[in-house]
Amino acid sequence: MFFSSCFFAQNIYHESILNVNAGESITIDVFTDLQGQKIIKYNLFYKNSNQEAYYQINLNSLDNIYYSAVIPYDFINSTQIQYYIELETSSNIRTIPEVNPISNPLVVNISNHNTDNYAVNLKNEVVIISPQPNEKVYFDDLVIVLSYYDLENIDYSSIEVFIDDVNLTKKSKIKNHHLILYPPKLEFGKHTIRILMKENDNSLISPIEWSFLLLDDSKSLFQYSGKVSYYSINNSIDNQKIYSNISNFYFNGVTEWTDFHVKFKKSSLENVLQQPYDRYNLLFKHNIFDFNIGDFYPQFNQLVLNGTRVRGFGFDLRTNFFQLNLIHGQLNRAVHANIYNALTLNYSSDNILNISRDNYEFENQISGLRLGLGNAKKFNFGLNLVKVKDDIQSVDKYVNGSIISLDAITSGYDSDLYIDCDDDGIYNSDNQLYSDNNNHIIGIDNQFDDIVDIIESSEFITYQQETVVIDTCGIDNCMNYEGCLIKQNIWNIDVLYEDLEVVLNHSFNDNISINYLEDNWVGSKPKDNFVVGTDMKFNFSKLKINSGVSISLLNENIWNDIISIDEFDTYSDEYNDCYYGRTYDDGFINNGYSWSECDLYQNSISVDNSVAESYIQDSGLHINDIPNPEDFEEVFHYNFDAIPTIPFYDLVQKRSNNENVTIMDVLNSPEVAYNFDVRLLYPKHTAQFGVKKIGTSFTSLANPYLQSDTHEKYFNERVRLFTNRILLFFSLKSIDNGLSQESASAKSSTNKYDFNINFYPSRNLPQLTLNYSFHTKKGGEKIEFVTDEVCQDSSSPTYIENCIVDTRINTETINSSVYLKHDFTLFNSKHNLGVSYYESEKNDLLSYLSSVNPNYISPSSNNNNYNFSLKSYIDNHWNTDIYLSNSSFNFSVKDTEYYQKQDIYTIRLGFSFRNKNIIDNISSWLDYSKGEGTSSYSQYGLKLTLDLNLYENLLLSLNLRHYYKSLSYQSLNNSHNSILRINLSYNF
Repeated sequence: MFFSSCFFAQNIYHESILNVNAGESITIDVFTDLQGQKIIKYNLFYKNSNQEAYYQINLNSLDNIYYSAVIPYDFINSTQIQYYIELETSSNIRTIPEVNPISNPLVVNISNHNTDNYAVNLKNEVVIISPQPNEKVYFDDLVIVLSYYDLENIDYSSIEVFIDDVNLTKKSKIKNHHLILYPPKLEFGKHTIRILMKENDNSLISPIEWSFLLLDDSKSLFQYSGKVSYYSINNSIDNQKIYSNISNFYFNGVTEWTDFHVKFKKSSLENVLQQPYDRYNLLFKHNIFDFNIGDFYPQFNQLVLNGTRVRGFGFDLRTNFFQLNLIHGQLNRAVHANIYNALTLNYSSDNILNISRDNYEFENQISGLRLGLGNAKKFNFGLNLVKVKDDIQSVDKYVNGSIISLDAITSGYDSDLYIDCDDDGIYNSDNQLYSDNNNHIIGIDNQFDDIVDIIESSEFITYQQETVVIDTCGIDNCMNYEGCLIKQNIWNIDVLYEDLEVVLNHSFNDNISINYLEDNWVGSKPKDNFVVGTDMKFNFSKLKINSGVSISLLNENIWNDIISIDEFDTYSDEYNDCYYGRTYDDGFINNGYSWSECDLYQNSISVDNSVAESYIQDSGLHINDIPNPEDFEEVFHYNFDAIPTIPFYDLVQKRSNNENVTIMDVLNSPEVAYNFDVRLLYPKHTAQFGVKKIGTSFTSLANPYLQSDTHEKYFNERVRLFTNRILLFFSLKSIDNGLSQESASAKSSTNKYDFNINFYPSRNLPQLTLNYSFHTKKGGEKIEFVTDEVCQDSSSPTYIENCIVDTRINTETINSSVYLKHDFTLFNSKHNLGVSYYESEKNDLLSYLSSVNPNYISPSSNNNNYNFSLKSYIDNHWNTDIYLSNSSFNFSVKDTEYYQKQDIYTIRLGFSFRNKNIIDNISSWLDYSKGEGTSSYSQYGLKLTLDLNLYENLLLSLNLRHYYKSLSYQSLNNSHNSILRINLSYNF
C-alpha cells in the first residue's frame, strides 16, 4: 500500500501491483480524498523497463473518489512495467512513490502465463533470465542464464549445474553474479534444470529448479495461446449508478517463419461523439521486421514521436546496420458533435446571420519515417520525419437534425437589465434600471425596455420566456435591501436547422440574410504540422549517450490559402520594396521617399534604390532569399498562420548581415527542441546527467504531452557501498519555463534537490530508507494598472483589489521521510512490518502579501504523516493485515479566509485466505477514517475480494468496495459509495 497525503486534507492511496500475466491490461486504482480541492492534473506515467521515456495518461473517475487508468494489454511486451502517479491540485503536487518517482518508480513484473504443472522452486533473490520456466524453445535458441546478484555470502566454488541430473558444471561459465551454460545436444521434450549452491559457512541453499520444453525444429509446428476476458465496473454513488464494461480478446500464434498477435478490446464507453475507447491490433513479428495493423504505439524518439496511439499500419525493418520505420494512419478520428451543439449562430448589425459548425474535431492523419544507420544496440544515427495534417473534409458542413438556439437573434428582443429589489421577477416602480440592452430593437437609452413579443411559429421546438439572474448588486442599490438581484427577461427559442429559413420569414421581419460558412468556423481550425529531427545513440559497456535535435513547423489554419512569395513583401511592413521586415527611420518619409513595385521614388520621381540604404533601421530579408511556399506545398501548407512565420529568421538575418552563426544560435531558435543525455555505468557507481530544451514555437502534434518553452538540466548519481548494503542516490534538476516570454508573468524557475539513503544491513535485520529533498520555485510579477482612471489614487481602499494583478510565486519546500521495513519470524509465522514518517513544509517567501492584498492566496503549507502496517502470514493459507495512519496538514496563512487545517486518522484491519483449489484467494478489509478540522467527517469502509478457479484456465475475480461517509450529524449529508468490479477470463 502506498499513501500520500495532500494539503487541504487530500489523501491518495494506491495498492501497488506486483505481478501480472502477459496479455493482461493493468488497471491502476487510486483512492483519492480531495476534500473539495480542484484537480489541475491527475496522471499515470508508465513505460517498459527497456524504454527511457514515460507515457502519460489521465486518471479518470466516475465518482470523484476512485480514480483509475488502464495500461493497455498490447503495451505489456517486456519483463517489467514501471509506473508512478502524480496528482497536481490548486495547492500542491503529490506523487506515488513520494520520493524520486521518475528514478524510483513502482515495478510490475510480467510473467508468461502457462498452466503446465512443471516444478518451480525459486528464491526471491534469484532471477531466471533464460529459458523462462515452462518456456518452449528450439535448440538453436537455448542458453541457460541465471542471475543471483542479490544473494549474499555465496561460495561461488560450490555452485553446481544439472540438466536432468547430469552434472554440466564444467561446461558452465560461473561468474560472481550470474552463470551461463550452452548445453550439449538434448533430446526433444521436457528437461529440468537444477542449480545447487552453498553459503560461505558451508550451509546449503535451497535448490533452484525449473523446467523447459525443447521443441523439434525439424517439424513444422504451429503453437498458439491466448486469452478472453470480460471486465465490468458497477459504481453506485447514493442514488446514482454508473456502469461500464470491457471485453478483451488476445491471441498469440507462432509459426516457423513468423509470429503473429491479435488483440481486440471492446468498451461500453465507445461513443462516436468522442475519441475511440475500442482498440484492435494485428501484429506480425519476424526476425528482421514487424508489421502492425490497427492500434499501435510507435516510438521514434522522445521529441518527435514517443508512443502516441496511431490507428493505421506500421512497418519496422531492422538489420545489423540499417533500420526502417514507417507509419501511416490517424491520431484522432473526426468527431461531428451532437444535434444540440453542432451549429452556432452569429447575428451582425447589418442583418446577416452567419451559421457556423461548432464542437467538432478533425481527423488527424499522420505519416512518419525513421531511417536508422548503425548497430541499434551500439552506435546508431536516426533521421526522423513526421507529418500530421487535419483532414478538412472529415467534418461535415451540416449535421442532420441539428437543433439551433436563436439567442443570437432573440437577444434584440430581450429586456434591459434591472435590479429586482422585491424579487418577484417583474419590473415595477420599486425596481431600478441596471443597464440598457444595447441590442434591443426598439430600445430607448436610460429607460427600461421590456421584452418584445415574437410571433409564435409551429416550427418552434422551444418557445418560452423566462427571467434569469445575471448578477448581484451592492446593498445600497435597493435602499439597504441586502442581496438584491440583477435580472433580465429573455426569450428561449429553439428550431430545427431545416426549418430556420421558414421561422425567420414568419416570426422576424428584419430581412435577415443567411450566410452558411464554408470554412473558418468558430471551432478549432484545421492544422498542419511537420517535424524533422535526428537522434544519435552511443552504447558502450560503461558509457551510454543519447541525443536528439528536432525542428517543427506548425500551421494553425490551413483553411487559408498557401501564400505566394510576393505576399511577404508587405506582410510585416508597409513598404513595397521586395524585402520582408525591412523598416526605415522617420527621415525616409519626411524626405518624400516611397516604394512602388520594388522601385524607389522621391516625390513621385524615380531615384536609385541605393539611396534608401542610409535610412534602413531593420534590414529584413529579400523575398528572393525566402523559399517559395508554392514550391513545397505537398510537404507543408504554408501561409501567415504558420509558426514560425519564417523559420530561423534571426539566423538568416545574421547571415545576411555577415555575422557568425554558432551551433548555440541554432539550438536556441524557438522552433528547435533538443536533448542530450549521458549515463556512466560502473559496478558500484552510476551517474546520469543531461539537458533538454523545448523551443517556444516547437510543436509536435504526434507528441501532445511535450511541454514547449522549457529548459531542463538534471544530474543524478547512485552509489552502492558495502556489498550493496547501502545505496545512495542524489539528484538535482533545474527547470525554466517561459524562456522567450516578454512578460515575467509567464516565466518561472524550479530547482529540485533530492537525496536518498537505503540501508540493507542483512536478511535478518530491518531495512531503512531515508529521504530528504529541497525544492524552490520562483516566477511571476506584480502589475499595477496606474494608467487607468480608477487607479490614479494608490491610497484608495480598493486600489490593491482593483488595480494590482500579482502573479508572483516564491516558495521553498522541504520534504523528508523515514521508512523502516522488517521481515521477521515470530511464533513460527512470518511477518512484514512497515513504519514510515513523512513531513513536508512549504514556506511562502511572499506570505507578507496576505496582510496587504486581500486577493493573495499564500501557498504555504505543512504536512505530517505517520503510517504503521503489519502483515502476518499465519500459514500457507492465512494472513492478516493491520494498517494505522495519522495525517495532519494545513494550508495558507493563519487568520486569513483561505486558511485550512485538517487531521485524518485511519485504521484498517484485514485478512486473506489462499487456496489453490476453487477458491484461489478470498480477502476482506474493514477500515475507519475520521477527519477533524476544516472538514469533519467519519467514514466506514468495507473491501472484499474473491478469486475463483471455476474451471481449468477459467478465472473469476470479484472486488467489492463500499464506503459510508458522514459529514455531520444531519443524515442529509451522509453519503454511500459502492464499487463492484468483476473480471472473468479464460486462458488457452
